[in-house]
Amino acid sequence: MILAFVLCLVGIAVAQRPVPCTTPPQWEGRIFDVNEKEKFALEGRLSYDATYHRERLVDE
Repeated sequence: MILAFVLCLVGIAVAQRPVPCTTPPQWEGRIFDVNEKEKFALEGRLSYDATYHRERLVDE
């Protein structure tokens, strides 16, 4: 009985179709960039909206 259950689980796992990962349509993140040559640093929040193709960078 246990062997049949394990074989069913293996069959279900093998039969699954892989689905590619997708990013969410809207996301926010923190950004930190340093340019050593020009002695410039950027720190802030980045927001992105894939639906309307908008980007927003807020300095902190």
